[in-house]
Amino acid sequence: WYGEIIQRYKLISPDAKFFLVTQPKELPVPQNEQRRIEARRVITELAELFDNTYVIDLYEYAPVYDEEFRKSFYLLGHLNPMGYLLTAKMFASYIDYIIRRNPEDFYKAGFIGPQYNRTIL
Repeated sequence: WYGEIIQRYKLISPDAKFFLVTQPKELPVPQNEQRRIEARRVITELAELFDNTYVIDLYEYAPVYDEEFRKSFYLLGHLNPMGYLLTAKMFASYIDYIIRRNPEDFYKAGFIGPQYNRTIL
């Protein structure tokens, strides 16, 4: 479904940027761990298949969501305000890293959208 969503959106805005996200590691290891690994592989392949598509790889680079992490950043099974703030900062930092590594991909990002004439870009 990800591929279909990306293809459809590219019809609307061909220069749009896509950030696909993997799930972070957890401890104890969840029963669906193999599914997470497979999803990460598929997400990485999609990013290679489509231009302007990047991976925010929380599986590889986020902290492990273990019991100590949950004590600080969860409440009743969901992220608490500190958890959401940490997640937002991880996303912002990762997107900043991607942009700095690929500046040529983003220098016209302010002009992305169907309302702009692609010929002036």
